[in-house]
Amino acid sequence: MAALHPRPGGERDPEGRVAEGDGGDGAREPPSDAGAAEEEVQVALAVERSMDGAWREERELARATALSLRSYSRERERERAEDDAGLLAALEASLEEALPSADEARADGVRPSEREAAAAAL
Repeated sequence: MAALHPRPGGERDPEGRVAEGDGGDGAREPPSDAGAAEEEVQVALAVERSMDGAWREERELARATALSLRSYSRERERERAEDDAGLLAALEASLEEALPSADEARADGVRPSEREAAAAAL
């Protein structure tokens, strides 16, 4: 792009500065030769490739994020199922332990009535 800024005497300024006496407004001159036009085309293509690459990276990141979220959700679901199974097993064991006590309490509850009936019969 440095070739776009001519110096007095036909020389080109390699750093792109405007030479004194060129108006001093800092405005660049339009490309005047085929080399400058080719350079502009190359820059435009490079920008387009960069934007395409950024778009692809963004799409891949979105896919990776979605996959990670699905994996996390499945793992949490599996953990909940395991937790539920553990709670269910503990509840069943507790009920099995409580059944004999409940049967004994029921038997004790019936006995006084039988005693009362027997005493009343006498």
